[in-house]
Amino acid sequence: MVKETQEISATHVAGIGKTRAVTAEKLAPADHTIEVSVDVKAIRERRGPTQKEFVETYGLGLGTLKSWEQDRRSPDAITALYLHLIDRHPIAVKKLLSELKVSGIMTKEAGHAAVLTANAKVVREGQQPLLIQAEFAETYGLCLGTLKGWEQRRRSPDSTSSLYLHMINRFPELVQQVVADLKAEGKITLTPISKQL
Repeated sequence: MVKETQEISATHVAGIGKTRAVTAEKLAPADHTIEVSVDVKAIRERRGPTQKEFVETYGLGLGTLKSWEQDRRSPDAITALYLHLIDRHPIAVKKLLSELKVSGIMTKEAGHAAVLTANAKVVREGQQPLLIQAEFAETYGLCLGTLKGWEQRRRSPDSTSSLYLHMINRFPELVQQVVADLKAEGKITLTPISKQL
């Protein structure tokens, strides 16, 4: 049985800029929450001079980006990982988005988030070497309960999670390295749910 939780931690001020720790949703009881610190505005200013250019380039919604930058909402952990990929490897992300548009897998209307889906099980089983669910989740910074839910089709990944899964499928080593770097930098933390209760 999937226990549904949704927690968003308080805003943290770290160093010079604002960062927020965000938690993935819908976790299995024995799973972990994953928190990923991200400074959305700093990434956007480095990768797209205007909000409109940033969302059009990277498949995000304009209203959503504005709400993140104004601290009205926080991106979930998977979206935060996608934002870090944009920041650290913008050319790879742009290449993937171009391929998804050309192939018809993704559609994007001005000001709105990209529309697409991904099959998590196909992505995981396509990795070499094949990783079991727990290894895949750990390697790519995902909650095991979320991955199981996607693979068992109890729920579907949203568009940004689908973009992240497509990045894993197309550039697995690059995504692995970003996740490893974020863990080493202390920007990803895993907390067993049992310790939170």
